[in-house]
Amino acid sequence: MKNVYLIQAEITSGPINEHYLPFSVGCIWSYANQFEDIKSNFKLCDIIWQRDRQANVLDKIIDPDIVGFSCYVWNHNWNLTLAKKIKNKYPNCLIVFGGPSVNEAWTNYEFIDVAMFGEGEVAWAELLRLYQDNNFIPRYWNNPRQNDIANFPSPYTTGFFDKIIEENPDVSWFMMLETNRGCPYHCTFCGWGADYLNKLKNFNLHRVEEEIAWAITHNIHWMFIIDANSGIMKERDVEIAWMIRRAIETPGSKIRRVTFNHAKNLNEHCFEMEKIIQDWTYGLEIAIQSMHQPTLTAAKRINMGMNNLERAYALCRKHGIRYYTELVLGLPEETKETYINGLIQLLELGQHDSVKTYPCTVIPNSEMDTPEYQERYGIKLIYPRDMYRSPEERIWDDEDNSYESIAMVSSTASASSQDLADCLSYSWMMSQFHYAGITQLISRYLYHIKDINYRVYYDKFYQVLKTDPIGGPLLNNVEEILQNYMAHGEVPKDDKWGNVVALTLPESYGSDDIYRNKDHFIKLAVQAAEELSELDPSIIKLQYAFTKTELQAYPYTIESSIDIDRWEFNECVYEITDRKAVSHMHDQMYQKYLLKTDMKNITNPYVEKYIDDVYKGQKLATIPITFIPTTVLEGRVM
Repeated sequence: MKNVYLIQAEITSGPINEHYLPFSVGCIWSYANQFEDIKSNFKLCDIIWQRDRQANVLDKIIDPDIVGFSCYVWNHNWNLTLAKKIKNKYPNCLIVFGGPSVNEAWTNYEFIDVAMFGEGEVAWAELLRLYQDNNFIPRYWNNPRQNDIANFPSPYTTGFFDKIIEENPDVSWFMMLETNRGCPYHCTFCGWGADYLNKLKNFNLHRVEEEIAWAITHNIHWMFIIDANSGIMKERDVEIAWMIRRAIETPGSKIRRVTFNHAKNLNEHCFEMEKIIQDWTYGLEIAIQSMHQPTLTAAKRINMGMNNLERAYALCRKHGIRYYTELVLGLPEETKETYINGLIQLLELGQHDSVKTYPCTVIPNSEMDTPEYQERYGIKLIYPRDMYRSPEERIWDDEDNSYESIAMVSSTASASSQDLADCLSYSWMMSQFHYAGITQLISRYLYHIKDINYRVYYDKFYQVLKTDPIGGPLLNNVEEILQNYMAHGEVPKDDKWGNVVALTLPESYGSDDIYRNKDHFIKLAVQAAEELSELDPSIIKLQYAFTKTELQAYPYTIESSIDIDRWEFNECVYEITDRKAVSHMHDQMYQKYLLKTDMKNITNPYVEKYIDDVYKGQKLATIPITFIPTTVLEGRVM
């Protein structure tokens, strides 16, 4: 029997007892292990899934014949430094690297015997057979797409993870669920965008159902559906959402969180899915990446039209679905002005809950990773460290020289690093003040009642904030962090920054200080507004009520001369209610959702008039949802 070890180090070990099951290596082993010739000649001795001190890992690997590494951007260097140590200790061991990041250049590492790109199940089985028969094994494998994946065995139901789960009874597990593979789009910044994965292929629906049932009894807390476009398979994906909900509601189930990557062009089935499982998700992901058409063209990104985006937001509001919009900063042709104007346009279309901006990272083997593409658009890169690591874990990385870095866009021909830092600083302001509710009603009042553009108000608020004795130091810190980060990929080594990276700063930095002083910042919001126009006293009163106050008893009522649903002057009464937290939601976006109250006009309740529900006869969700023709749009209200 040949001794095999498989290694898939997760993103981070983290201070909490939540971990990812090593799905990729599970897939290749479960496929190969169905064949008797492989099962009788190869023994899987151990699965290394937890990123740990490498001395501890080496102690677990004894007389290996083959060690397989699954690679992605968060474990490259850890894998490389560990593989070199294994090769030094066991020079006859076959070291195999695979994963979406791997290409032929990886064979330049003398301690890597085999580098595999592409889907790995069939290729891994072929490699084991070549090894068993002492046949020549090529160093680089450019694996073709697998013809039919429908009936590939599941790593979950075949028992691959059972030993890991049994040995770690206190761990809350994150489960990757793959119901299809591939993506029909060609986004240049995404590994899924390659022609290689363009054709979509499904796993057998019965396999998916069995995997979801398996999760009920195996301490799965978070189910991450890793399909590139959930909802693209329409009725099939809606049925999968129902399967997940039934699993969550089964007595004894510990599943409490679900994440989908929704289809790039949202269809009615995406809304159906979110309605079905909305109590266990952060919300509907509306990933548009940019509002600037030349940028979308350069990135080969096809988005829904603006009318559909507007209706999507309205549908979410009508049906109580939380939703957030994703942008990517640093794409070609984007400028400081087009990015900030894009944020403003999202407000005009009705996005007032959350916009998450991610600095553009360059994924290995994506089109953006090519020298030709980078030269065409003047892309310059930085290589920040510690993208996913806690301060405690960085001690291990220092010991093993296994820190991670990732290529990130620092500037383009259309935007300098200073421009990108300014964009992220503006995003920070929008996140901490508009989406968190502190300035939101005032800005919307100015837009709808006074015809003052959101950009005019927020440019003014930014300047008022910068000179404020409380807000100014926060904003100055944000600017300094981001300027240094976007230019050099480093956070200044000072305790005041905490564990800050550009990926999370707009959502997180200063939130506690701002909420602790929210009355002060509401006064600041009023000050900025009154430099532009006089405010009706009702909107100031409602603005204070829109952010939660710990000492306030809920519900209560407020009389107002302004109808903030229709944005017109009309005497009415609003009932103010608290938003109750769900125990399994913890991220910054959700915390901002909880900082706001719900306001209902009890004098004349408002219903979204320009969105109609069409019931097609198939009872998909409690409240069926679908788009309707744009001809019924009327009375646009945001």
